[in-house]
Amino acid sequence: MLAESRWAELAEQAKPMPRKFRLEPSGKIHKPKRERRAFDNSVVHPPTPYECWFDGACEPVNPGGTGAYAMVVRLDGRTVYEEYFVIRDWPRIMTNNVGEYYGLLAILRYLAKEKIQGRVTVFGDSAMVIKQMQGCMGISKGIYAPLALQAREVSLPGVEIYYRWIPREKNTECDALAERALAVWSWNRGEPTKRAMEVLSVPREVPGGYVPTGQARAE
Repeated sequence: MLAESRWAELAEQAKPMPRKFRLEPSGKIHKPKRERRAFDNSVVHPPTPYECWFDGACEPVNPGGTGAYAMVVRLDGRTVYEEYFVIRDWPRIMTNNVGEYYGLLAILRYLAKEKIQGRVTVFGDSAMVIKQMQGCMGISKGIYAPLALQAREVSLPGVEIYYRWIPREKNTECDALAERALAVWSWNRGEPTKRAMEVLSVPREVPGGYVPTGQARAE
C-alpha cells in the first residue's frame, strides 16, 4: 500500500491527464485473493486399494437434454459395484456438468454406505470437477454449483481421497454405462433411437449395481 503522501504526489502529477487515466486513491477495501492449491495429476503411489470412476452425459443437446450418470468402483482391480441412472429429480435445466457431479456424489454415497476406510482414488474426465474437488479451482454460479458444494462438504472420516483427471478415451466404461442408461430410458418410453438399439443389443452383467429402472440385481 502506498503512503497517503505518495498518493497525493501521484494524484498531483496526474491532473493534466484525461480523467480516465488519472491515478487516484480508492476507498474500496481490497480483499486478499484466496490461495488455491496447485493442480495435482501425478500418479498416486503406492496405488490405492479402491479406485472409482465417474462420468455424466446430457443428450441429445447440452444444455437442455436428458441427463444420466455412471460410476464404477474397483477393489484391487476387480469391479465390485456399478451404478448408472437417468437423472429425473434435478429441478433445473440439465447440463453435462450436472451429470458429472451426480456421478461423483454416487461414489461418495457408496463410500459412506459401505463404510470404506483408507485411501481411495477417484478418476473423472471432467477437468473442472477434478480441479474443484482438489481445491485449485473455484465454484462459480453455474447450474451445477449446489451439487459441487454438496460434494465438497461430504465428510468421510477415515477416508483419504485422491482426485485425478483422465482423458475421455480412458473413461470408456463409465461413458458406455451412461449411454446405456439413456438407451434404456428411450426404450422404456417407447421411443428407442437407432443408437439405443445398438447399445442394448450388447448384453451386460452388472456386478451388484443397479439398472436404470432402479431394480437391484443380485451379485
